[in-house]
This record gives sequence, C-alpha cells and structure tokens, in this order.
Amino acid sequence: MLHTLSIGELGRSLNSGQISSVELTRHFLGRIERLNPALNALITLTAELALAAAADFPRQALHARVLGFKHPTSQKQMRFEAPWPADFARLIASLRALQAR
Repeated sequence: MLHTLSIGELGRSLNSGQISSVELTRHFLGRIERLNPALNALITLTAELALAAAADFPRQALHARVLGFKHPTSQKQMRFEAPWPADFARLIASLRALQAR
C-alpha cells in the first residue's frame, strides 16, 4: 500500500533502503495499469523509461545538492533541493554570484 504513504514517508523509505526506487516505480506502474482503463487518465505510458530512470536514481541521488540563496531583489530566502548534474555548475556559480551582490 505504498500509494497511501506521504511523499515524505516515501522519501524516508527510499533513503533508509526499506524500498528501492525500482520497487516504488513498479508499484505505481501496476496501479496505473489497473486503474487507467476506468479513469482513462493517460494516453501513453512509458513504463520502460520510468523503470530506467528508477534504476538510475541511486546514482543520481549521490550527486544531490542543496542550494540556498537570497533572491537579489526581494531578499527572500530561496532553497532548492535536487539532483544537480555536473553541467549545472555554471548555474550554481551564477546564483551564488547573485547572492554575493
């Protein structure tokens, strides 16, 4: 009954190793397959792509970064948490330069 858990609970389950990203993806793909004929919510389901992304998730998570800075005009604190690929280094440098202003 993974679909009854909150996103926070799912994240903690993934981080602790109680479930894998592939198991989680398979669960929701199965749910989509069971419910979509009645709901007709999806036209195209790319299960293979979803499973490939899920299998790659542990590697992506190793590169996760937290980026926080103050917006230059509003001075509001902003925080982003995401897997940042290496090619985002310029973006991060630009955002940090804005923060330093």
